[in-house]
Amino acid sequence: MGSGAVDLDLPDQGELLARAAGGIGGERVTALVWDEVQRVRRPGGELLVGDLKEYKKPRNGPLFVLAGMLGMEAMRVGAWAQASRSVGRFSRKRAYNDVSALCHAEGLRVAVLHSLREYPDRGEVIPVLRATLSTTADEDMVRILLPEALRKWKR
Repeated sequence: MGSGAVDLDLPDQGELLARAAGGIGGERVTALVWDEVQRVRRPGGELLVGDLKEYKKPRNGPLFVLAGMLGMEAMRVGAWAQASRSVGRFSRKRAYNDVSALCHAEGLRVAVLHSLREYPDRGEVIPVLRATLSTTADEDMVRILLPEALRKWKR
């Protein structure tokens, strides 16, 4: 099976953020947050933490929260790549660094596909990846940070 045929079914942090915004402020806030997410989304649909480096303060609104979410996602996918290796300590550390850096620069899908090249039987590691990325930590982070970010947002 080629890497293009792999059904990863990875979460979209932009969608999660917009849904959470709707729970906080209704449809109008959902639309505002969705427009902000779409503004920074790459033409191929990727959201890159590397593109959000300038959004470091709550006054940056939803993009401040999105940057945090994507940073956590890069750390989790790096940890997944590291834990999935059955090789020496230095090789595992390199896997973490390589996959995290790819996630920052090129997006989650590219980082995951890069890591999956190492596995002849992908069926074993993809469910672990999905479980690693599908945590309530992002939802909790959004619930805590988004209301303040929306209040301080300088549009």
